[in-house]
Amino acid sequence: MILQKVVDLAIKIKVIESIPGRLRVNVPKIKKIPEEWQVEDENLTLVFLVIKGVKSVSFSYLTGDVLFIYNEEISDEKKILRAVRRMIQIAISYRKEFEHITEDITIDELKNEIARMADIIKDEMSKFGKS
Repeated sequence: MILQKVVDLAIKIKVIESIPGRLRVNVPKIKKIPEEWQVEDENLTLVFLVIKGVKSVSFSYLTGDVLFIYNEEISDEKKILRAVRRMIQIAISYRKEFEHITEDITIDELKNEIARMADIIKDEMSKFGKS
């Protein structure tokens, strides 16, 4: 339930800034994720490192911005956005796996579920050549 809501909130993506090696996108609905669900967890950012060429990712619940630093010789805006959308589709396709999660989940349990979803996404993305 909770991850389904988070995935639903993350679907709209707007490019804010794109220069070679740096892509900032805004996902307005990230700001609407309730504070108790806002997890600073490395699994949340590390999952994006599966995208070919991406060196680092950071995000802000306050602004809804996600910043990708990438090797411009390997990737570009279109490839990164395509990969992010594929990741969202993967997360949506696995919703049923996470229906047991309720709003009274503890932070540690939520982190475990995020790690599990991250593993699923990494595995599925590897089947597509990481984009």
